[in-house]
Amino acid sequence: MDTTNLKKVKLCKLNDCGGDVKKRWFIDYGIYNPLQKRLETKRIWLPTNPPNADYRYQLAKDLSNEIDKKLKRGILHSTPKKEKKLTPTNFLEITENILTKLVAEKVLRKKSKQRYYTACKHLDNFLLKTSIHFTDITSIIVQDFIKYLKVSDRHKKNIVGFLKSVFGYLIENNFMPYNPFFGSDDKIKYEDSELNCPYSD
Repeated sequence: MDTTNLKKVKLCKLNDCGGDVKKRWFIDYGIYNPLQKRLETKRIWLPTNPPNADYRYQLAKDLSNEIDKKLKRGILHSTPKKEKKLTPTNFLEITENILTKLVAEKVLRKKSKQRYYTACKHLDNFLLKTSIHFTDITSIIVQDFIKYLKVSDRHKKNIVGFLKSVFGYLIENNFMPYNPFFGSDDKIKYEDSELNCPYSD
């Protein structure tokens, strides 16, 4: 374990509101901000559904373990945000702006843009239902999202593939520190091995 990294982070701590499942539980952790020369607190809100304490404690434990491992390895870090023209706070608005920009730059075709946007709508519905902000998504939450999708496994893999690319663009635009969708499609088992590549038409 690199103790140098531990000096620049604060490991996860759960606030369970005294065990009251009617309230919003959250996990706080800290990342060192080199510009401000101090620890910057990050917060992950746990989903309100289902209103079950055991489920939330287990979810909090899994999330904390996942994040703490990355903190100790120095994977998570505070990236100074550049000035950006993208100002919306809504997930669909942000992704729409990014995808439109990519089409204008001829990085993405219009037909592909619609496929990306459709995948984003699936995720947005899940985020609204679970009251999770897109910047708080972890690989564990991605697995819950995959279970939430009421489509075939082949379709799930396509959706995750598109979202993996979308979150790559979000990282490039300083909205995300890492991509929670990496490796998620490998955990989807399906019979038909043929799928649409998110980079093609």
